[in-house]
Amino acid sequence: MTCRASLLLATLVGVLVTGCSSGPDKPATLPPLTPTPTPSATAVPADVPSPARVHDAFGAAAFVRFYYAQLNRAWSLPNDQLLVPLSDPECGTCKTYREAATTLMTASQRIRGDSIRIISAEAPPEENGVIAVDVIFDQLQRDVVNKADDVLQALPPDTGIHETVFVRRVPSGWVVRAVKEVKK
Repeated sequence: MTCRASLLLATLVGVLVTGCSSGPDKPATLPPLTPTPTPSATAVPADVPSPARVHDAFGAAAFVRFYYAQLNRAWSLPNDQLLVPLSDPECGTCKTYREAATTLMTASQRIRGDSIRIISAEAPPEENGVIAVDVIFDQLQRDVVNKADDVLQALPPDTGIHETVFVRRVPSGWVVRAVKEVKK
């Protein structure tokens, strides 16, 4: 898990704890915990664009761009299931991203707008079915809001974030295997 992913999850949990502690939106009881289905690392959803299914470096980079677009959707809708078919079950950062969406869903909150804007996503040739995609993105200014669209917290922007996203080839395209932050 990247430091940035840990920080985001901690920030969201802090917002949700303080944002849910008073007011009319406070739930009477928490919903029951239900087991999450085990993600399938081979079934890529139909909405993955065709360039992101191609088994070459360009396809891997296109898939990573799509993954981050889905991450934006997962937090803004929120919907914790959008990332499940796009990542390997063993990807710790991917799990943290899904947990952030789950936390938002549970609290009836969302992030208004996109969180991430990709600056570049480039990949070298494939090695043993895995490609390390070099990604640089900006974390945009965004707000955590409740159902009434009241701002609970403004999340600060950050620029020039550098990560390496390891993607693994599967029959229908790619899945994210791991995400590693590259230190500035």
